[in-house]
Amino acid sequence: MNIFFISGLVVALMAVFAGFVTTNWDITLVIALIAGIAPLFYAGLMSGAFVDGDRNRANYHTQDKNERESRYQLMKKLLLFASPNLITIALIFIVAFSMRS
Repeated sequence: MNIFFISGLVVALMAVFAGFVTTNWDITLVIALIAGIAPLFYAGLMSGAFVDGDRNRANYHTQDKNERESRYQLMKKLLLFASPNLITIALIFIVAFSMRS
């Protein structure tokens, strides 16, 4: 599972490199936002975070254990991919607001 974190880190570093080369940090934010928010949203869909309790309970009892386990493994992989990009976004905002004052 470390490969997903490393690939997310590579995407985040490429976004920072693109912002550094072009001196346009909006590119970095767009790349990191897409690479961070899209997997986070899809992981939320896979975990059932956007449905109510009755539907989540019904889904839990109607699917077998292997299907549920594979869904949770995909959710973990997506979160590992998204985490370096979300950290990059947070660091850019911290640096931008600290330079403002």
